[in-house]
Amino acid sequence: MNEFYVNNREVIKNLGLNTGTSSSTTFTAMCTTTEVSLTTDFEQQDWYVWCDAIQRSIITGAAISIDTTVKIDMNNASIVKILGDIHTLIKDGTVAQFNNQLVQFELLTGVQEGALTYTKYKVPCTLNFSDLGGAAEDSGEFALTIVVTGKGEVVTQ
Repeated sequence: MNEFYVNNREVIKNLGLNTGTSSSTTFTAMCTTTEVSLTTDFEQQDWYVWCDAIQRSIITGAAISIDTTVKIDMNNASIVKILGDIHTLIKDGTVAQFNNQLVQFELLTGVQEGALTYTKYKVPCTLNFSDLGGAAEDSGEFALTIVVTGKGEVVTQ
């Protein structure tokens, strides 16, 4: 039996924003400078039964987000789109451009014949950015949190 280990960069890959329209999507992958992480925040309902003091719980919902740091590459349509959205926020004071976005990414599924396999998803989301310019003096980057706002779909191509 062969053992197969992966690094953090191999769990989620090809994170891309829709740089087309909602009717004609075109996804452009971004250059990330950190691992891309998928975070879940579960909503839980707790209750007690009157005859004992044992707490019972059930998961009633989940919030999913994708967190990463993105390298500012002015040759990348996804990055240029986000920067344009930031300019619109500053100039016009509008935030609608960060809502109802589509992102696409591949999530590790398994190993088949010695090769990693992935499932590609397309999900509706909102985009939250911070730390534009980065923490290091020589790095042009920003933190990006993508909050999944609805049910995704498997992309088969």
